[in-house]
Amino acid sequence: MDTASITFIYTDGTTASYTPIDFKFTRERYTPYTTLEGHLLTAHDITDINTVYLYINNKPVHCGMADFIQRKNFKGRNIITFLSRGFTLLLGQNEPVPGIISNVDLKGIVTGNSDIPYVKCQESTKTVNYIYVKEKTSIWDAVCAYSYKAYKTYPYITGTNTVNAASNNIAHHSYFAETVTYFGERLSTSGLLSQVFMADSDGKYTYTKQNAFSEKRKIVKKKYYPLDRQWYSSPEDGLQSKLDYSNKGYISAEFQYKGHQFEDIMDRAVYKNGNFAINSERIASVQVTGNKRGIFTKIAVYRDSYA
Repeated sequence: MDTASITFIYTDGTTASYTPIDFKFTRERYTPYTTLEGHLLTAHDITDINTVYLYINNKPVHCGMADFIQRKNFKGRNIITFLSRGFTLLLGQNEPVPGIISNVDLKGIVTGNSDIPYVKCQESTKTVNYIYVKEKTSIWDAVCAYSYKAYKTYPYITGTNTVNAASNNIAHHSYFAETVTYFGERLSTSGLLSQVFMADSDGKYTYTKQNAFSEKRKIVKKKYYPLDRQWYSSPEDGLQSKLDYSNKGYISAEFQYKGHQFEDIMDRAVYKNGNFAINSERIASVQVTGNKRGIFTKIAVYRDSYA
């Protein structure tokens, strides 16, 4: 039987572990941090918690900050409500030094601009000739620009706070022997852009890109952008990255099963049931829930521009 435990680390270095009443853990392709929330019972102090871990079958799957901890006494029981987001959240809340970063790889952008605890980087990534960092943008924005220049893709988080750009994960998961509780597909078009424009050095909007996904669905949503020095050498790439991001997860397929296989973003999943099929597609979302009924995992694959 699968088991889950929550561990709190306190500012003095001590730890305390609990079996949760319930929990929900989420990792998602376009969200730059993992999220954990739930409830447990304890009378211990909560004001000095600085790190929250989730272990499934004694393996860590989440390491994050204590975003929100609340204790309530209800009918003689001290019920803790907790919310924790992974430490990579801080990449979106810290600013790198503005200007040009020359001859840089992923690690150079992340670790060269911050000392955020627990955050790690994918090793041996490409070196690009430069990244231009605009004022009042975040380290995560710079990571996004790097990932598109180096790999024409969007960065993602794996494990406990590891930043990735290249899609080189090779784990495969099959679910034919699992107890699948439901499966289905989803369409979401609210974020789709239909056409984007960028100004040239004269202020004229000479650069443009159109979105075939939107055109097929009769969606008209146009956006105009000033000349972005981040994309000075390739305005078309800058516009294409905006269209690709607007397409994120617009078509997806998902299923839920009892148990957990420690799936990660960009792993591959295989599952078929009648006309429903996921054929070795990249995993884009993993949601794990647990309560007295057991542990259940929902897997989703996205059929979008980055798939």
